[in-house]
Amino acid sequence: KGGRFELDLPFTQARTPNLFAYDIYTANAGFETDGIGTYQHGVELGGTLPGDARWSAAVVQGRNQEGMKALSDDVGKFDANLFLRVSKRVQLHRIGAFSYLGRNTLALSPQIVWKDNLLRLGADADLRFDRFNLYGVFLYGRNDNPIASDAQPEGTQQALDWTGGFVQGDYSLRDGLQLTVRLNAVNRAPSNPSASSETFTSVFPGI
Repeated sequence: KGGRFELDLPFTQARTPNLFAYDIYTANAGFETDGIGTYQHGVELGGTLPGDARWSAAVVQGRNQEGMKALSDDVGKFDANLFLRVSKRVQLHRIGAFSYLGRNTLALSPQIVWKDNLLRLGADADLRFDRFNLYGVFLYGRNDNPIASDAQPEGTQQALDWTGGFVQGDYSLRDGLQLTVRLNAVNRAPSNPSASSETFTSVFPGI
């Protein structure tokens, strides 16, 4: 496929009928705004592998903040970020892994413009037991230079990382009636090196 599309993530706001966003897909550090859970522009190839496995690879522009594009022409350039995913079915269950590697140009003013390298590594599982479906994602994220200032317009070179994900269970009481609960958890690195990291959690029950 080519053009505007979602990355081949196992669970997204568009693919699954949930009212609440997946916090881990938009987690970031510093002034970085690139997120893998929203649509991208680029091209994607995919196919099947022996053993009921599947692969996909995409080269995309990356997501940039609209306000930063007005500050520098470099912000809106095509970054050629790479997304890779492989998954395998085992009877009714599915397990997978994915990665996102790239670079983003950030800008706070016409004079403060810098590059930030991105790394996302994730694992996912989708387990089905009769009427019960348990699934989730774990992700590690790292930005190597997400902060800049007037004194350091090319970035502080301070890498920040985080971990987190979600787990969700859906139980079908009957056709058209389902109980569901999701737990989100993201452990975020602070912008201040002397501060400790914080874990943000949320629980969403539903019917």
